[in-house]
Amino acid sequence: MKYARLLGERYTPLYFLNALVAGGFAVSSYMYLYWLCKIELSSLPTFTAIYTLFFYHGFLLPTLAVLFLGLFIFFSILHVRLLVWNFKNFAQWKSLVPCKALMAAKDKTVLLTVPATLSVSTMLVLMTGLMALPFALMSRIFLFPLVFLWLIYMTKRSIQIYARFLAAKIDDQNTNGANGSNLGQLIAVFSFILLALPFALIAQNSEQTLMLFLCEIVSISLMFLAVLICLIHFVPKLSSFLIAPLSAETTPLFWFYGGILSVLTVTYFQIDGGLARAFNTSQNPAMVLVVCTLLIVCCGLLGFVGYTLLHRQEILLPLLQGKLYAPGLYGVLCPVLGIGLSYGYFLNVALLHSGFCAPYSVVHLLAHGPLVIMHLWAFRQLVIMNKHLFAPLPSKRTQPTSSSNPHKQAL
Repeated sequence: MKYARLLGERYTPLYFLNALVAGGFAVSSYMYLYWLCKIELSSLPTFTAIYTLFFYHGFLLPTLAVLFLGLFIFFSILHVRLLVWNFKNFAQWKSLVPCKALMAAKDKTVLLTVPATLSVSTMLVLMTGLMALPFALMSRIFLFPLVFLWLIYMTKRSIQIYARFLAAKIDDQNTNGANGSNLGQLIAVFSFILLALPFALIAQNSEQTLMLFLCEIVSISLMFLAVLICLIHFVPKLSSFLIAPLSAETTPLFWFYGGILSVLTVTYFQIDGGLARAFNTSQNPAMVLVVCTLLIVCCGLLGFVGYTLLHRQEILLPLLQGKLYAPGLYGVLCPVLGIGLSYGYFLNVALLHSGFCAPYSVVHLLAHGPLVIMHLWAFRQLVIMNKHLFAPLPSKRTQPTSSSNPHKQAL
């Protein structure tokens, strides 16, 4: 199907989240392939390694390798299609009144969805390079230095957007535009963490010591910035969210927290892997087990609170059925993908190294069950939500007013 619909004034940069989610599925598919090659061949998932796996390792593992590679290609193409669709709409939207109003406002944090999505695109470029290009060419001559400069540029622009918001907030606490929305702040946190991920990925795979340490420093700095924003903006508000969580804007808030925690955990593992590579050590399986267990418990609690909020406002069933639609609701799928990436470390580092099960034994495969179920549910929701991109625009007579559907307006 063709994404031919232009939304005009109805467009918002939050729609970039649909491309971000599709890219997240591609990253998850790559990580399935990564663990398969790492466990069986102690190698990155290059095409040479996949070729070796295909011809010399029976039936199950080659089948899984082809499946994961096919999913990576499919979701990468979907990510590019949605990215192109968003940039077409964004180019048209820039000349319209809503965009001019946003540019005149003091809170432009919603624009951080663009660098957040492009950071996922950058990760897909890196992963494709890791599979397809000769390692020396990729790391020392071509790919890593160019990607590093591109990430530095995106990081600079993202910090500028958030710094202007902070300056406005400090200068005038009583100005509506400077107060900022919870969703905008969450996007800022999520954006900085996602920008840290490709830096950590370069550090984990680079042979150049200077590049490794530069990427580690930038990645750790971005993680610290994201955590600092969380501590300043959200922790003081947690009690009020629990006591009176009646705003539709705060409905998916706790699921966003789960996504932030899970992506933060994955970034930590990537940084730890890079440092282990630099100092010729290995990741500590016990630490991976402890961190992943804490993450699962925290995300379980946050997920339960988020479920309760959705159920209390009677929007859970409409959301699952696709009857409730707003571009900000794509963010509900981000925690599922982040938790899935962290769960991969739990399965393939903590459990295997502890001797709990053998690689790709029945127990190991069954332990992937929750991961597969989460990804299937998230993909189903993505398909349901993307159907709204194909549907014809409603007429002006049937457009909801600002008070008829507060959930859509707030998100």
